[in-house]
Amino acid sequence: MAQLTFASVAAAFDVSDSVNASGQPPTSDSMQKLNHNGHFAAVRPERIYMGFFGHGDVVPLPVSPVDGYAYTQAEVQYSARLVSTRAPESGFVAGQKNLPQIAGVQIANLYYTAVSVDDNSGAVGITVSYYKQDGAETVTNDGLVKIYAVCQRNDVSPQTENFTAPGNLLAETVPAPTNWLLTANLGGDLRLSFAIPSGADYLTGYLNLLYEDELNRVKTTLMNALLITDTTMLVNDSTGFLVGDSVHIGPVEGTFPADPQGLEIVKIVGPGVEGAMPTSQTWQIARGQIFSYAAAALVGAAIYRLTPATLSFEIQPGYTLAHPTINLPTGPYYVQRFRPGRMRILWAALLFADSNGQVSPDTAQWAPVGVQNIYGALAGLRSSKGDKGTIQIAGPLATGADLAMPLILPDGVSIGIVYAGVASTPLGLPIRFQLKLDGVNLGPVGEIPAGVAGLPSGTGVFFSGAQQGNVGGGALSIEILQVGSSDPGKDLTVNVTV
Repeated sequence: MAQLTFASVAAAFDVSDSVNASGQPPTSDSMQKLNHNGHFAAVRPERIYMGFFGHGDVVPLPVSPVDGYAYTQAEVQYSARLVSTRAPESGFVAGQKNLPQIAGVQIANLYYTAVSVDDNSGAVGITVSYYKQDGAETVTNDGLVKIYAVCQRNDVSPQTENFTAPGNLLAETVPAPTNWLLTANLGGDLRLSFAIPSGADYLTGYLNLLYEDELNRVKTTLMNALLITDTTMLVNDSTGFLVGDSVHIGPVEGTFPADPQGLEIVKIVGPGVEGAMPTSQTWQIARGQIFSYAAAALVGAAIYRLTPATLSFEIQPGYTLAHPTINLPTGPYYVQRFRPGRMRILWAALLFADSNGQVSPDTAQWAPVGVQNIYGALAGLRSSKGDKGTIQIAGPLATGADLAMPLILPDGVSIGIVYAGVASTPLGLPIRFQLKLDGVNLGPVGEIPAGVAGLPSGTGVFFSGAQQGNVGGGALSIEILQVGSSDPGKDLTVNVTV
């Protein structure tokens, strides 16, 4: 039987009976709310299988398998069934879904059992008492329970990671754009373009983002491998992370090519209270958030904290009414440019408000697809500061580490893409060189292939600094490891974007 799933978290709206009274024409607004209410009714009570647990274990907060809703402790009660009075064999993992092997020895005759699961914390307590004939009672914490979470959600509002524009979100009468695109260039522009629907009277736009702040990076690493079915993960350090944060699970730093599965976003749902640091390095997580999918991750995989932000902009009154996009393939499209500096954007949503404060439905969402096939890259759309530095070696090339002055990076920058080329290509062997940051090798060995002597090589990207974070004040230098055997090549230029 197929699993019931919804594309977004269900929401409920209080719709007056008069809206759908006899003789009232249906509107897109009333039909959307009716659809939302039907979804919400299907999932308001849920019974979710949590797995097998022993004494002292803590049951994590459940996440709906239907729409990804992350339950709070107040919305959950636990139902436990004792499946064995004996302890599980070694290798048992709390929360595993399959029945583990049970110990083959029982110390005496069973006397009584007691099982409890604290609804306020998820803590499991098991007491199993044994009694030998003409002997003493022995009280243990052996035993194994199978637990279900009985859930009733109290949050009736649409969940979009709390990224909402000001205004009355229930008044969804402003049409959402049908086509829009977000791009970034090396000059520092974050460019938003969107088609204007007919009849849209946009006054204010809200570009809601979920991004990683590379210059103030908060990062930790996985201590255990993460399986697709896991609902907890053990991290090296919780400092800087809060319950309720969205985080990006990337590849192990320094690996190449970039892991194409390194796109998962998860939400920290415990342990602890919303807005506080998790009380354990074993995080309870909601998997596959914001268009991502649950993916396996290796020991040592980097975990990056994500931050929400809203970029707002004003539109001249009446402009969108007078300039609808008639032809989607050819436009015209409205273009808005921002210069936010360095951001690694993992998700975006676009909303609009009109002069009455009514807001468009939060359906215009976007996320980047795939990872650049560049050494050091991470998932996401990277906007930049818009600056560039160069390391140049003039004339015929030779091997050595002191052929050019190092590039001193300004404060508060991270490295974007790095690309290089020569004015005259080598003959015979290729040119090979190593970039260094403060004297330590950075990225892969760059290579410019041999070609026709006297002709320029063109430029090629060989490194992304996405995994480095803030490197302001660092010194970038270059060591040439090999030059052409027949003609060494001339005039090397390494371009470093920030």
